[in-house]
Amino acid sequence: MKVNIVIISLLILSLSSCALFKSPASKHELKPGETYWFDYDSTRSSAIYIPADSNIKYCVAPPPDVAQSVIAALKAEMSTEQIQKVSGDAGFSTAVVDLARRTTTVNFIRDTLYRVCEARLQGPLTATEKEIFLAAIAAAKDMAIAEKDKQKQELAQTAERNGASVQTIQKILEQ
Repeated sequence: MKVNIVIISLLILSLSSCALFKSPASKHELKPGETYWFDYDSTRSSAIYIPADSNIKYCVAPPPDVAQSVIAALKAEMSTEQIQKVSGDAGFSTAVVDLARRTTTVNFIRDTLYRVCEARLQGPLTATEKEIFLAAIAAAKDMAIAEKDKQKQELAQTAERNGASVQTIQKILEQ
């Protein structure tokens, strides 16, 4: 039994230690006139440096969405008492829910724009490609409007449950 606990502990430590010893950013020596890629861990965006006199084109990759995993990691490091306190905090819970809602539409738009850039690097867009991308942008707009309407309804329902006046609820729905 004790041997199993020691083995499991060593496995956990060995698997988690990689993240502890790796620098979040890599360092590269810059040489005049060359292109460089600066990479970071998954919680940060990356950057590219291209000399002004070069004819290089590139697309900036959408930044990673790691907020949910950061919140999970924070909760993992907290005591049960702290987790209960934070979980009961309406502001914290609302922020997490709003983040999840926002990322659906935002990630869709980011990915679509990245694909437009990738396609453009291959040459001019065809009429068909242009129509596809315009349809994707229109879909993103429809998603954003639907999310806004849903949030207004939820806000009105919350206001009603908390005893808000009819005028207050109407004001919420008209915004």
